Amino acid sequence: MALLHKWKWRWVQDRSLMWCHIAEARYRVGGAQGPHFPRETQRVSRIWRDILSITGQFSDAIRWKVGDGRSTLFWHDHWIGVGPFSQRFQRIAELSVAPWGRVRHFCAPQGHTGSWTICLTHDLDAEEEELFSYLLLELSAFDLQDNIIDVATWNPQPRHGFTVRSCYNWIRRDHPHLSHTASKWKEIWGPRIPLKVKAFIWMLFQEKLLTKTYRAKWSQQQDILCPMCESAEETTEHLFVHCPVALRLWALLHDAIDFDLQTLSLQGLWEASKKLKPTGDRSPGGKVSQSLVPVVLWALWLARNSRVFRNTRVYHENIWETAVFFIKAWGRACIDGRWKRRIWSKIEREDSRSPAAKS
Repeated sequence: MALLHKWKWRWVQDRSLMWCHIAEARYRVGGAQGPHFPRETQRVSRIWRDILSITGQFSDAIRWKVGDGRSTLFWHDHWIGVGPFSQRFQRIAELSVAPWGRVRHFCAPQGHTGSWTICLTHDLDAEEEELFSYLLLELSAFDLQDNIIDVATWNPQPRHGFTVRSCYNWIRRDHPHLSHTASKWKEIWGPRIPLKVKAFIWMLFQEKLLTKTYRAKWSQQQDILCPMCESAEETTEHLFVHCPVALRLWALLHDAIDFDLQTLSLQGLWEASKKLKPTGDRSPGGKVSQSLVPVVLWALWLARNSRVFRNTRVYHENIWETAVFFIKAWGRACIDGRWKRRIWSKIEREDSRSPAAKS
């Protein structure tokens, strides 16, 4: 999230960059619709869509020092007073004929105090007239300066300017809901499992695994039945939670350890796995007890792929043996939180001899 804000910061600081010119040409940025709206919202690149998604939060952290008024949005940018006019004078902003106009468009400098012209769609009632008078009063002492360009300042750290660290701290402090993704990744990063398994868990909770129902969305799959039980659609929730094979695996895990699964769902599995504590012994299993759920999910996915691509029979006992094999192997490879390359390369070769490969 902080890195997306870095791209936005570069955008407002230097529009002469090549990628800025490309965005302006591709999405007509900076036209009558304002700088934050692409021409075709359904056909934009992923990175541009992500940049657009943080526009509101980014604007909260920016204050403009207006010079000639050519770069600052009159209603939506914070450039005078305690916040954007669109928040403090919302009703007047909604009536403006130029909701995305620049400050320059509303003021014609006359050597000292500017003459402000704000055109509205209809006449104002008494309450709106009073609100409008407050707006004009706030503008009355402001002048444009033709020889100075508009400059954006970073509110969380105005003296030193934008840094990714200051942006990250600002998001965590003032926008905790935006840091949910980061905290989720931190939870996934914690267990002592290989990086490829962490990437798999991340894709699982992002609903990006190539299950049959996911492929069907892109017309790449006609048969959407679960390959394990062949009795329901293969969604991630069914495959890893409600499939009879998966249910037997979670029952085995419950019998093996104190696994308190209160809600039968992917989120419930993850919450239950976070409550698992290390056993306290020095055995490999004791070190990686919190990795049990990710390992079982990974073993189940390997068995599913073996069923789809090799047409092998799937038994929950074999999947359980695979999970136990990985737990012991990864426990030997991860010592004091660090992966030992020599041991890990040996385990990679042993993967071909795991129960999943033999089934």
